[in-house]
Amino acid sequence: MKKLLIIIFVLMLALPSILFADEIELGLSLTPMEVLKSDEDRSMETLSEGDSGGGDFVLGLHFGYSMAWLLYASIDANAMPPWWVAKTTATVDELTGNRVAGTYQPGFVTFLDVGIRPTIGSFIILAELGINHFYVKGGGDNANKLGVNFRFGLGYKLDPFSISLIATSIFPDFETMSYVFDALSNDEEWAKEAIGNSIIPSLALYIHL
Repeated sequence: MKKLLIIIFVLMLALPSILFADEIELGLSLTPMEVLKSDEDRSMETLSEGDSGGGDFVLGLHFGYSMAWLLYASIDANAMPPWWVAKTTATVDELTGNRVAGTYQPGFVTFLDVGIRPTIGSFIILAELGINHFYVKGGGDNANKLGVNFRFGLGYKLDPFSISLIATSIFPDFETMSYVFDALSNDEEWAKEAIGNSIIPSLALYIHL
C-alpha cells in the first residue's frame, strides 16, 4: 500500500510537467524528388528548354508546436520543381479523355497540419491531417488551389535536435482522400497505387526550443 501511494504521489508531481510541456520546433526538410519521377517526367524535363536539372532535391522550411506531449500543429513550405508542377496541374479533357499537360513552372506548396506527435523515450511518432495551398505564378486557375493531405513519420530525438522521416500524401479534397483510404482498408490494388503515387518522402532535421 505504501509503495502504491508513493507511485501515485510521484505521478501526481510528474503529470503537470508532462501535460503542460509545450515545445516549439524549427527546422529544414530535404525531399529527394528523383524517387518520384516517372519516365514521362524525365522526358519532360529533358525536352524543356532552359531546364537546369537542379530539381532533384527540394529544401523545405518547418515550424512546429507541440502541446501537452501529444497534440501537435505544424506549418511547412516547399518550393517544387517545374516537372512536378506540370504533373500536378495536368488535367484530362472530358471530351477526348486525353491528358492535357500542366504548367511547366516552379511552384510553391504550403502545408498547414494538426495531429498528434507523442515522444516515447527518444522516439517520435507523427500523424497529421491538414490542408495545403499550391501556387504557381501565371499558372491559371489550376495552379492556385487548396488541397488536403495526410502526413505520418518516425523520428529520433537527441536534445535539442531530432531527425525524422516524413511521408506526405496529397489529395484534391477530403472526399477523395476518404474514398482512397476506404478502398485501401479493403485491400484494393488501385488504392495502394494511388497512395504510392501521391506520397512525398522527406528527411527532416529539427531543433526543439
